[in-house]
Amino acid sequence: MRPAGRYGRRAALATLILVAAATMAAAQQQPPVELPSGLIDPSLSLPPVEAARGTAPAASESRPLDSVRGQLRPRRQTVLGAGLPGRIESFPVEVGDIVAANAPLVTMDCAVLEADRRTAQARQSAATARYTVNNKLADANNISGLEVDLSRAEMAVARAEEQRIAARMRHCRIVAPFAGVVVGKSAQAFQYVAEGEPLLHLVDNSDLLVDAAVPSTWLSDVTVGRRFTMHIDELDIDVSGRIDGTEGRVDPVSQTVRLIGSLTNPPKNLLAGMSGPIDLAVEPTQ
Repeated sequence: MRPAGRYGRRAALATLILVAAATMAAAQQQPPVELPSGLIDPSLSLPPVEAARGTAPAASESRPLDSVRGQLRPRRQTVLGAGLPGRIESFPVEVGDIVAANAPLVTMDCAVLEADRRTAQARQSAATARYTVNNKLADANNISGLEVDLSRAEMAVARAEEQRIAARMRHCRIVAPFAGVVVGKSAQAFQYVAEGEPLLHLVDNSDLLVDAAVPSTWLSDVTVGRRFTMHIDELDIDVSGRIDGTEGRVDPVSQTVRLIGSLTNPPKNLLAGMSGPIDLAVEPTQ
């Protein structure tokens, strides 16, 4: 009985397959269905499928030269750190303060270094006196040349030690390397800091650059000397400038290159970090 049932199921399956195939063949031979003429307005014309779908822009099509954004960044900025470990004795500036070049910013407690310097100076004086005496004794043949050489070496070591301490003491007072504004402060007066620990961030807003990332395919158009205009969003004004060059490399991931530009007669109220759209569609300078 089992073999007969198995063969019966196979026969039924084969029959279904034949019926489905015959139905599909008959459907392919049917004429297209025609709708009544009254249901379609002859004045309407349907666009072809290709037009309805639209034409996709080419993948390599570049954006127009006025669709990039730029940012102002300072040409000169620095983070000043502690030149030696110790306690901050004075830190008078605050964030937002405008400082002049060579203005005192931080004063460290250098009492221990000052004591070491006086000790080194005394040792240098003693070594110098010893060498002077030994040199006179050598002239009278009362001392060997070796003693003179040793005293000369001791004098040189004492002088070098005094110079080393003097060099360290130059870090007791931190001054502004250039005129600018304090935009960050990482420590306070009377705080103990380690050598090299950041203390403040100084930015010069008087000389700003324009930084913008553009597609690398624009390199043939945005050449050095090309003029541009930039709208500063924060001030709602337009400024003009010129391209000075590029960063010198193309980002292989984003396929962009960074443009570096300078502003022409910029207003005094510009700040680093301001941004806005850049219009590069300006004829290059001749």
